[in-house]
Amino acid sequence: MRLLFGVPDFGEPDRFHAAQRALVLSMDAGLDPTRGAAGVPAREYLSGLLDPWVAEPPDDGLLRHVDFDAAGPLRRLLVNSLRQVLVAGFSSSSSLLGQAVHLLVERDLLDQDEPMTLSTAAYNEIVRYTSVVQADSRACAEDVEIGGQRIERGQEVLAVLASANRDPEVFERPDELRLDRAPNPHLGFGRGAHSCLGTALATALHVPTLNALSRRYRVEPAAAAEIRPSATLRGLDRLPLRLLPR
Repeated sequence: MRLLFGVPDFGEPDRFHAAQRALVLSMDAGLDPTRGAAGVPAREYLSGLLDPWVAEPPDDGLLRHVDFDAAGPLRRLLVNSLRQVLVAGFSSSSSLLGQAVHLLVERDLLDQDEPMTLSTAAYNEIVRYTSVVQADSRACAEDVEIGGQRIERGQEVLAVLASANRDPEVFERPDELRLDRAPNPHLGFGRGAHSCLGTALATALHVPTLNALSRRYRVEPAAAAEIRPSATLRGLDRLPLRLLPR
């Protein structure tokens, strides 16, 4: 977040991470209604973190270029959108990085004699294969018919991105991890107007991180990974690893 928002480190990391986890779990309220309540104070806390930075934006970063006064009555919605960027910058990014490491360790790709060199194309295949963002909802902007199903303007549509990323009509042998897959029109980072704002940043951070990890260490599992009990945003609670210096 220092790179994107230009903000300093958080003073209460434990509380911040707890709020992040509560918010992520609350995304599954449609499957488990008991999870919804904890997401409310989590959102309030995370939005509150933005208040001092909105009042006095840092010298560098995204917030310096946002005209909050011009937003008028939409200012609350603008801050809410920025909170979503803040959450995605941590939860989605860390979930994806954790899933990537877990996948590479499972395939013994980080425990080879020679370091792995991960390309951007290979990284995109990992994004497709893991599908960290399993599903997302959108409001239909106009009446439309898809596959014989009529969807009316204003109706909510649940897009199961993970299923689309395994569509056999789009991807040859979709259940296989093929690091040289091309083309790869996956929806792991969204598409079009709903493309992830952090796509380029995530790629620029994760690819060098994974390559540096492989260059410095041989990585093997130290214990079984603990999967976060979430459906909407896949992730790990713990990933015990053994790092053997090269």
